[in-house]
Amino acid sequence: MISTVSNRVQTVLITGASSGFGKLTTQGLLRRGHNVIAAIRGGRERFESVFESELKTFKNQLFFVPLDLENEQSISELPKHLSALPVAAIDVLVNNAGFGALGPVEDFESEQIRKQWQVNYFGLVQLTKQLLPNLRESRGKIINLSSVVGLITLPFYGQYAATKHAVEAYTESLMYEVANFGIQVALVEPGGFRTDFFGRSKEYSAKTLLESSRYFSTFSKFRNVAESREPQLPNPLPVATKIMALIEAKTMKFRNPVGIDAQLATFALAIFPDRVRVGFSKWLFRKYLG
Repeated sequence: MISTVSNRVQTVLITGASSGFGKLTTQGLLRRGHNVIAAIRGGRERFESVFESELKTFKNQLFFVPLDLENEQSISELPKHLSALPVAAIDVLVNNAGFGALGPVEDFESEQIRKQWQVNYFGLVQLTKQLLPNLRESRGKIINLSSVVGLITLPFYGQYAATKHAVEAYTESLMYEVANFGIQVALVEPGGFRTDFFGRSKEYSAKTLLESSRYFSTFSKFRNVAESREPQLPNPLPVATKIMALIEAKTMKFRNPVGIDAQLATFALAIFPDRVRVGFSKWLFRKYLG
């Protein structure tokens, strides 16, 4: 359980704050009176466009810093940008930014794989390292966004799931190591939510759709099934609500699956042997894509 809620105003840095879970969390935190530093790509103009309404109402609570997780220099320069802001030390880092490149693992090119790992894993690790001195000073919190596929792996999720499995391992190790400095660490593991995940993943997965691929037919069926089901997925607000609850909790629970599918995956891993779980996944794969 998450312990007693604190009403203290906190300063929260959120990566990937311009859309999806990040934007919903930013909006919710502002309404609850917290300060939010939105770390996004695209410069101040994009920030002001995305948060036009919020800047009118919460202009003294909402701040911008440029951050491109694909660019190591951008990550290393973040402390300089933070020092120019009129806010106190960061209380919470929410590593939310990431994307999913879906497709057959055999078809991914090296450039695609490197980009997936840089944004979803290496960028997260490099950014966290940059901010740990600040978080030690504030005895703050780190919340890393993983995924249900950080717990289990599905067909065509292999490259994306690998980065999320890595985030899970890194976060658990980090949690042990920084505890003596008063820093709390947590994972949030969302299942499927209505965030246009499959639509946005097309940009990164297009090269796996070549008709010359031996997986073309099966992957095309997969995309059609996934895209037809996405509008039926639940509203993503519960993920933002969970992140906000962790931010305001006195003590955070380490692992936080959100959504029925994520909770079922956690249950299946704890209860069923691999042969049962893998057998069920193979059955589903044949049923819908075979």
